Amino acid sequence: MREKVKRLQPTPETIRELYLKSGNQCAFPGCNNLIMNELGNFVGEVCHIEAAMPGGERFNPKQSNEERRQFSNLMLMCHTHHKVTDNVDKYTMEKLKKIKCEHEAKFTNIIKKISESIEDYTKKDSLIMPKTLQGMNEYFKWNQTAEELKYTIERIGEFGISLSNITRDIRNLLCIISERVEEKNNGVNSVYFKVPVAEIKKVCKLSFSSFRDNVIVLEKYGLCYYEKDLDGIDTLKLSDSAYDGWWKDLKGYCKYKKISLYDILVDLKFDLLD
Repeated sequence: MREKVKRLQPTPETIRELYLKSGNQCAFPGCNNLIMNELGNFVGEVCHIEAAMPGGERFNPKQSNEERRQFSNLMLMCHTHHKVTDNVDKYTMEKLKKIKCEHEAKFTNIIKKISESIEDYTKKDSLIMPKTLQGMNEYFKWNQTAEELKYTIERIGEFGISLSNITRDIRNLLCIISERVEEKNNGVNSVYFKVPVAEIKKVCKLSFSSFRDNVIVLEKYGLCYYEKDLDGIDTLKLSDSAYDGWWKDLKGYCKYKKISLYDILVDLKFDLLD
């Protein structure tokens, strides 16, 4: 038993796809009339290629109600050209489908290019791992063998991987923080590094939301933390992600070797520590 013919409204998803692929223009060749005006009002019309109801233009009794409201059977046009295409002798089903296809192809390619331009930029960065750490070994007089240094290399490697998972701009923020932190002692022979939040926001000219978003990422990867000090001042505290005393060693070694922290933290050239 065939279903009773009735008009079904297009789904919101179908309307959205129609609009995106319309380029906000009437699909009729050569027409630049808008589908949505500058006030955000929908001024175009959703047109059926094969009519929704009997008696309509190009009605196809073999279609189901659901098929009649599908994206493939709909197009967006201005009122004028919707009426023009009521001439079924000139605007057959085949001709309207061709007009729809050619119009949407112009804007579908644009949507595809925009989609392809969105990518994970961290995958473009190259992490260069340390191999020997002999430079740090000699400077700090650790007197460790190559075998003993492997553990430290692995920990530094984990730190480098965390850095490589965040974007260059956030790594650059971490670099600025690391350059401005002051060494503190908590009274039990433990050293840590922190800097007032206000100072970093000022020197970087970051908005509150941008600053907050960046710190959220740094905290996620265990690189830096937001906290209040004993005086109630908002501060950023560097985390010893590689090993206890990592930041002190890194800053000291880079200063001695005249290596920029930027080369390590932003460009990920950890081989400079060899």
